[in-house]
Amino acid sequence: MRVSLFVLAFVASLLLTKSLLGSLAVTGGLFAVLYLLSLNVRPFRTCRTCDGTGRHAGRVFLYAHRQCPSCGGSGRHRRWGNVQFRPNTRTRAERQARAARLYRPNRPL
Repeated sequence: MRVSLFVLAFVASLLLTKSLLGSLAVTGGLFAVLYLLSLNVRPFRTCRTCDGTGRHAGRVFLYAHRQCPSCGGSGRHRRWGNVQFRPNTRTRAERQARAARLYRPNRPL
């Protein structure tokens, strides 16, 4: 039997606080902290259009491939939390890509 971490945290906080509202607040706070930490560890998700390959197969000529129109060939998108909570900040990979593009001035930004 597999029990979720949040169920265990909810039961433990229910036993400690002895109130339903307090245990919901503790579990919700734990969920929020863990979600924000996961945004720092894994800021991207795979592209659903190309399944993370960055390539899109042609419709008529099935052997032909091109860049994925959704992700631009990177195979990934920023996660919802990064877009909503930190819209003006770039992730480490985005900063490195921008620095590499600035190092090669005749490449488009």
